Amino acid sequence: VYYGLATKAHEKTNCLTNIIKESLNEAKQLDELTKSPLYKKPRLFGIPISIKDSVEVKGQRNTWGLAKFIDKIPLEDS
Repeated sequence: VYYGLATKAHEKTNCLTNIIKESLNEAKQLDELTKSPLYKKPRLFGIPISIKDSVEVKGQRNTWGLAKFIDKIPLEDS
């Protein structure tokens, strides 16, 4: 739901710089794990987040809102 709402908000306001598409697949895999009674959900499980463009996420473009950093792709998470 959050993913869809964020996409709709972006269409109206151009508020996002990047959507981590892999996150949707990861969320689906985690949803499958929760079907097992043996799976213990970690803290904050299922809470959607947005990450500011100044926070480095491994493999995701990180521009700090500046064109000169358009090709900056961090090798590790901050």
